[in-house]
Amino acid sequence: MSLVSTAVVIADQYRLDRQLASDNTAEVWQGADLELARPVAVKLLRASAGDANSVGQFRVDAHRAGAPVHEILLRVFDYCEPGLSSSPQCPFLVMEYVDGQLLAEMLDGRPLGPRRTIDVVAQAAAALHVLHQAGLAHGDVAPERILLRNDGAPRLFGFSGTGPTGPDAMGGDLHALGVLAYRCLTGCKSPDDLGALGDQMPASVTQLVAELCAHESAAEPDVTAAIARRVAALRTQLGDSAPAVRIPGLSVTAPEPPRLSRLRAPLAL
Repeated sequence: MSLVSTAVVIADQYRLDRQLASDNTAEVWQGADLELARPVAVKLLRASAGDANSVGQFRVDAHRAGAPVHEILLRVFDYCEPGLSSSPQCPFLVMEYVDGQLLAEMLDGRPLGPRRTIDVVAQAAAALHVLHQAGLAHGDVAPERILLRNDGAPRLFGFSGTGPTGPDAMGGDLHALGVLAYRCLTGCKSPDDLGALGDQMPASVTQLVAELCAHESAAEPDVTAAIARRVAALRTQLGDSAPAVRIPGLSVTAPEPPRLSRLRAPLAL
């Protein structure tokens, strides 16, 4: 049974219009911020998961998810716990709502070319750099977690701040980025044979994908920063005319870094 009815207004500000997703712990709704007149997505914690420990964890997760800021990361706008008479008796998180298409849906039967692939990978790498600088790992970088807005700009979602941290988890993000690139280029979900990239693929692209897929740890200092620079530079070399990727504190014109060692589903619960 749903936590609320359709078109209810919570906290005197957020109208819930349509349920997007639900599981045993939470519901996600498409709605509107009536104060600022903008679409939002609202995640409601279920009462069955609303014990003190769960609420405390939900609060921590909300703060972690809202801390990193990058244009490709889905933005967190607000967090509220019960207290107002017009609120549901559960904590809720208010996030950006993005209308678009999942990258996984776009890849169904038609892989992307190298230029579009590197465009997506470059922006995802820049977002991962922001997370890794904060000591956090995304933990689920995949086409199912990238939403392409109607103008083609990507949004990476599914980050909750609850996953493992540390060099191995960050290395897992980089490995997943390589698998993402491979899937975009070939349509195959598992990079069992990098030869499937073919002789027609630019050697720089094939080399980057192979090295990312071989990643196991990000223990080396600034390894994600080096990757973000490298992919951004490759994006330029391939002639992408899209706006430059923003990598906070980094220059994308730096010399080639050393070789690496080893909604509509807008929200994930």
